[in-house]
Amino acid sequence: MSNYPNSQYIVMKSEGTVINYYYHNDFGICSSVLSSSGKWNNAVSNAEDAKKDYSISMDTQNVVYIVYRNRGGALKVTLHNGSVSKTMDILQSKNKPDYNMFPQIIPIGDLYHVFYIVENGDKKIICHQTVKSGKPLPPTAVDYIQYDPVYAPYSLAHTSGRIFLLYSSSNEEPQLPGYKIYEKNTGKWGKFIPLCKPGDSIHTPFISSYDNRVLITYVKKYEDATYIISRGVSKEDGSLLPEQETLRCIDPDISPKILMTQKEDIIHWQEGRQVKYVSFFDNAKNPALKTLEFNDRSHLLHFNVVANMDQKIIQAWLLPGNFSNGLTIGFLKTPGYAESSGAVASPQTSLPKSSGSFLALSDEYKAFELLQGKIADMEKKIRNLNDRISLLEKDR
Repeated sequence: MSNYPNSQYIVMKSEGTVINYYYHNDFGICSSVLSSSGKWNNAVSNAEDAKKDYSISMDTQNVVYIVYRNRGGALKVTLHNGSVSKTMDILQSKNKPDYNMFPQIIPIGDLYHVFYIVENGDKKIICHQTVKSGKPLPPTAVDYIQYDPVYAPYSLAHTSGRIFLLYSSSNEEPQLPGYKIYEKNTGKWGKFIPLCKPGDSIHTPFISSYDNRVLITYVKKYEDATYIISRGVSKEDGSLLPEQETLRCIDPDISPKILMTQKEDIIHWQEGRQVKYVSFFDNAKNPALKTLEFNDRSHLLHFNVVANMDQKIIQAWLLPGNFSNGLTIGFLKTPGYAESSGAVASPQTSLPKSSGSFLALSDEYKAFELLQGKIADMEKKIRNLNDRISLLEKDR
């Protein structure tokens, strides 16, 4: 999932290197390394021709994968491994798409699973393409998808044997949120599994995983109350387990996300200017509601975080944080600052000296992207209100 329009990523490598990837209108996808003194090194451009819809992942060998669309419309993947950088073409385009493709990548050994959205007439299709030993294989059209132009309309999870793709299908009647399972041993996609029955009101579904555990969360609205729901899947066949009403909500328009670690699962969301969360493990029934407090009152940002901890990859979306004292991230401890040249290497392009350091580049964008994010949130709430009005008019 991309947190467009606030495309800030934090990568934490197993040996302690911390890298910030972000988008700059003039220099594309840029990165900077956090030094041992808590200062950000000068930024470099990793993909100067990139558009803003990109995402980042990492494997257990600390190789960073950047999947992005360039200004010519082609889909590309760049691999960073210390001082080595390699870029490969995934998909060429005869046209220059004017919509967000929301690409994501899951690297597993020498096989990469790439996901993205393409347009077919007035509909959008979610596609899956594998890259084996650096060679892209033909893409597969998984399904027609309900499309959101601002926030990624799908999320991914994976275990040792399966990939889970969560989305709202526009090919089903009625249109329902649910998921499909890709079996790695057969290379085939299964049938669509809906999360709910027709008539149920569920919103902002999201899926996450850690090791071989998979968890889904969404907001479910009843006539008299609204709840955050947690739901696991069977390790045997990937089928849905029963719902757990995790917490009764005050704000029905929240968008909860899940951070899964070895010993704790955290569902977090923003409510006004506060970050609320619940934490649990296995049993998600009625955990205590907590508020995340930051010592520093700097502007709150949201980071996508990829961390290699104990040879397990944690992929977290929209974690709250800021650049206070170098870097502060909610729920995860920032590794000891390590000097590293891993993100500053040929053939990457160094930014002109007149552009200044990372902080000089990013400061002007912090307030701008924060404003963009607030506008996008307002637009989403307006769309939700319009949907409710339409439902009320149908019930008359």
